Amino acid sequence: MDLKKFYDAAIAANAKVNEVALRITNLFDENKIEEAQKLQPELVKARTEYNAANQLYLEMGAVNNGEAPNKRFVPAGSAPVEPKEVHDMRGSKEYAAQWKDALKNGVTPKNVAQMGGE
Repeated sequence: MDLKKFYDAAIAANAKVNEVALRITNLFDENKIEEAQKLQPELVKARTEYNAANQLYLEMGAVNNGEAPNKRFVPAGSAPVEPKEVHDMRGSKEYAAQWKDALKNGVTPKNVAQMGGE
């Protein structure tokens, strides 16, 4: 089943909500509070339409996937992959890359030690 049309409807409804919210924000910025408050029913209607469209999309997705959501994540017919045994985690390329990223983001060895790391 093609869910694109349901997804597109939900996205379009969300865009309408954002458009009305932006109009209200602009009116508030211009100090036109009464005009902005008059748009509240339109915003409520747009949000209701979005919630309905999004719920329909989610329900159609559930119907499409059946009662077994794990089928979306487990490849059918393939043998389970055994994880590789790690002998020296700190010597791995993945560990080095993560450590460099952490240093770039301001983590220091002292921070790690304070948080209970080695």
